[in-house]
Amino acid sequence: MAIPVSNDIVIIGAGLAGLTLALSLHAEGIPCTIYDLRVPNRTVGGALMLAPNALRVLDSLSLYSRLQPLGWSFSTLTYQNEAHETTGSYDFGVPVKHGYAALRIYRDALLTEIRAAAEERGIPIQHGHRFSHVVSESADEGVEFAFEDGTTRRASLLVGADGIHSTVRGYVCPDLASGPQYSGLVAAVGAVDRANVKFPEGGEKVFEQPVTLQGQHGAMVFAPQTADGSEFLIGRQFPYPEQDHAGWKALIARKDEVEALLRRDEATWPELVQSALRNLKREKLNVWAYYVIPKLARWTSEMGRVVIVGDSSHAIPPTAGQGATQAFEDGASLATLVAKLPEGANWSEALQWWQGMRQERVDQVLNLTNRLNNARAPKEERDKLPMDNLWQSDGQEDLGWLYNYQVKETVMDWIERKKGAETQEV
Repeated sequence: MAIPVSNDIVIIGAGLAGLTLALSLHAEGIPCTIYDLRVPNRTVGGALMLAPNALRVLDSLSLYSRLQPLGWSFSTLTYQNEAHETTGSYDFGVPVKHGYAALRIYRDALLTEIRAAAEERGIPIQHGHRFSHVVSESADEGVEFAFEDGTTRRASLLVGADGIHSTVRGYVCPDLASGPQYSGLVAAVGAVDRANVKFPEGGEKVFEQPVTLQGQHGAMVFAPQTADGSEFLIGRQFPYPEQDHAGWKALIARKDEVEALLRRDEATWPELVQSALRNLKREKLNVWAYYVIPKLARWTSEMGRVVIVGDSSHAIPPTAGQGATQAFEDGASLATLVAKLPEGANWSEALQWWQGMRQERVDQVLNLTNRLNNARAPKEERDKLPMDNLWQSDGQEDLGWLYNYQVKETVMDWIERKKGAETQEV
């Protein structure tokens, strides 16, 4: 008799994807263990935006109430030209329409709280373990895998949540010729205290929400990112030559160079931008290189006992606030599938449907993200693009498809339809 998939689940990676999956499984009464290479004592820089579809998943895990006070809640990003005239907007989460306002929160704070919740709920997290390879896999008996120290472990299901440079992905997709692909874009970001920003006369209130200033050389983004709104992110994106891992790390360490990237063309920007650039917090200067994963033929092994989620299976640039969000949806949907699929159901068929459902969703998000990225390009480049390739806030499209998505209900609906179809066949 086949070992149930839910018997003993192992997750590789204690980042946002792995921790949220573990909490989702725990909420369904399914045991799991997380293994991670690193001890959680390093600082993970930068803040991120969580849209309503992320917050809905976190709320279902009793996390929203402890996270919301740690960040800055907002609803809309406003586009302005260099004269501070409003040219458009983008809804990140309007409570009356989407149930939640969006939340900008430091990644460290988010990880710390989610990790604490996992520990409070008794989910084992084993640090200092580097996954090596799958030893053997059976559709009936699960999977055996090894760590780099030579020890082995069996699991009913192995889930790779080990990030964009995933090792588990190498087993699921052995034919993938290359790893992550560089998009050609980087974001240079910094932070500045609100008190040091010279706002346009009568225009400070607009900056209680994120603002994208569109100029001749691209766009500069301002976004409050602390609970009291006293600190702003300031950032811009632009093409940059690809570096290897050591090269990116060295660039981030060269704070003078990162600052110069942010401040290039400084004189062409209005005083608001110039005042922020003069007062950047050196320790918070950073660079994010935008990498993507080529569309994968498989997110699961042929025998169905190894699965990849989050950045391991899809990597989404942060522009629409959907990178971590889609990882949360992966975890919530997979946990629901494991918990609710009837005993004796075809697990391989269920996984195939799950991947198709998630891939379709990711494709929609990537399309939106690309249009938002194009809206940040220099005016000369924007003018060359077809209108369909740019975010158009005039007659803003309804983003309910994105923010009001019921990820668990989507899985349950499919399971119920399958039950109904099988009953009719009998």
